[in-house]
Amino acid sequence: MKVVISGSVRHNGQYMKRLREELEAKGHEVFSPEMVPYPKTHDPKEKAVDRRVYFKEIQDADAVVVATRGHIGIGTALEIGYALSFGKPIFFTDETEVDELRAMLQDQSASLYSTWEHTLGSKKQN
Repeated sequence: MKVVISGSVRHNGQYMKRLREELEAKGHEVFSPEMVPYPKTHDPKEKAVDRRVYFKEIQDADAVVVATRGHIGIGTALEIGYALSFGKPIFFTDETEVDELRAMLQDQSASLYSTWEHTLGSKKQN
């Protein structure tokens, strides 16, 4: 399964790396923002290029894992909305955020899961 990890590299970079390694060990193909050098620019045009690359990864993914550990910034929120617009299932590492997001969306049919382990935690079947 192709998985994209979403979250703040500044707040959770090491956590995202461990999560990526764990998912890869279970046979998943993983794209994580901690794999890409963090832009050292404040130029919105340059950041937009990075965001478009990331959005393409979300479009091509089978699922998104939100690795927030209590912090959802504007970029992560944007990525969640983008993934939802393509009907991607979204798994959270912090289950308390699922209920808050569901309440905001007021849509119980959205594919939001409180934990990734149940679906993504087992070895990939060939």
